[in-house]
Parts: sequence; C-alpha cells; structure tokens
Amino acid sequence: MTFAVRNDGDYAHEFKIARLDAGTPALPTGRDGSVKEDADGFDIIAEIPARKLGPGYVRSATPDLDPGNYVLFCNILLEGGGFGPSESHYEMGMHTTFTVT
Repeated sequence: MTFAVRNDGDYAHEFKIARLDAGTPALPTGRDGSVKEDADGFDIIAEIPARKLGPGYVRSATPDLDPGNYVLFCNILLEGGGFGPSESHYEMGMHTTFTVT
C-alpha cells in the first residue's frame, strides 16, 4: 500500500503510522498532548519527518503492513513559548485509524 501525502497547510507536518492493539482507544500521550513515541509496546512503522513534509511538499510512503489496526498521525508540537499554550497536532485531531485485512 502506498500513501501519497500532500501538505496543503502553512506549517510543516509529520506523517506517522503506528500499529494499534485491538481495543486501544487512543495513543499514549504526555501532558502536552503529544504522542509518547517511546512508550512500551508502541512502535512507529513508517514515517515522513517534518523536515521532508513542509508546506506544499508532496511525499509518499510504502510501508509493509500486516493485517491489523493502525493509526496515522502528526506528532508536531508547537511550543507556546510563554505566549499561550502549546499546540499538539495529535491532540488537535490530526489522526485517523484504519484496518488492514
């Protein structure tokens, strides 16, 4: 399966795929709302990093996915820098699940 990813936004994004165990309601997150990628039992299967997915960029990823449940997400965290709260792209809804059969 090939994912064609186009960033139509004004900011860099990431494209990450992780496998979900059956019945997992959400990914493990930290206090800032970003996904804890180093959590036990959590593995990124494929990714396009932010440095390769800036505004207007088009990239593709062709991971080898076994049957199961997966999540696509962006884990960018924009720090508030004292001018407001941090913004977690994952927490803002930049994720979706899918199933490979």
